[in-house]
Amino acid sequence: MESEELKMFFSKLADKFRKENDLSDITWALCETNLEFKKLFLSFFFSEIKDVSGIFLTREYSKDSSRVDFFFEKDNKDYIIEVKKGDQDDHFEDYKRVFEGARFGWIANYEVAKNREDGIEIRTWNEFKEFLENSSNVSNFNSKTILTTKAYCEYLRKVCSIIKINKMKFENLSSLHSFYRLIEKIINNRIKSDIICSPSSKGIREYQTGMYFKLSKSEHPENAIYPWFGIFYYDEKSTCVCIYFGWQDCNSVYDNVKRHFKKGKYYEKWTEDDWNGLRVNLQQEHFDKFNSKESSVEIQEQILKEFLNEVVENIKQYL
Repeated sequence: MESEELKMFFSKLADKFRKENDLSDITWALCETNLEFKKLFLSFFFSEIKDVSGIFLTREYSKDSSRVDFFFEKDNKDYIIEVKKGDQDDHFEDYKRVFEGARFGWIANYEVAKNREDGIEIRTWNEFKEFLENSSNVSNFNSKTILTTKAYCEYLRKVCSIIKINKMKFENLSSLHSFYRLIEKIINNRIKSDIICSPSSKGIREYQTGMYFKLSKSEHPENAIYPWFGIFYYDEKSTCVCIYFGWQDCNSVYDNVKRHFKKGKYYEKWTEDDWNGLRVNLQQEHFDKFNSKESSVEIQEQILKEFLNEVVENIKQYL
């Protein structure tokens, strides 16, 4: 499987298998199919682990009234690892009592105090992702392991909501409000006798600002779809103005957008995201013009208006 395909595979796994047990299961499966990855995982907690060839990693090991996520034996010593994602019941005292004398690793998607006198090895999933991405830790491994760990990191990023925080500059945040109102104005003012185009609901989340709008033929308003029009700003590289066709909100036209939407005058060819949606982006040259210092409000409005009109005119035949 090629690098991008493998990354997409793990990304899709993250869409469906996001729970704590899923995270443990997928990590365990990788450990039991790739010795190099197993060494990375176990040595991340226990630096004394150098050779994993004779280690069988048990998933969900029960003893007395406790069940730990991972258990293995090495040189007549018991080792346990407990996995957490959101659940803040740490079970520290229970496991120390039941697995007395065992080496104890613990990992979560949140931070707890690490300076413990009882020797519990406290880690976070973000630290494990950074550990895997450190080239010195994987440089001696084969290319398949390197590709697999990179793809697994994509799974961790999504499942554990690992976000890189960049330096912030609060220069003109009011622009987002102006942008939202301009989107609303353009949707409201698009008057075409054969097409209904009207605002539906706000579509503002942690990394997007925009609006859902209703789109249908005038003679068949019951067949309306609800695309989203706005700006994504997940990071600097992926910031874009787009019209987004979600699989559920725009099911009736979804396949036709994939099949027929090529590059237009204002929009790029669609791209499919990790949430089963199709994103039709404003072309970069128009985005740059919109964002330039020389651009006026009138020019910005004209760019967004032409972008919306072109998309709507091309999709109305499928409504």
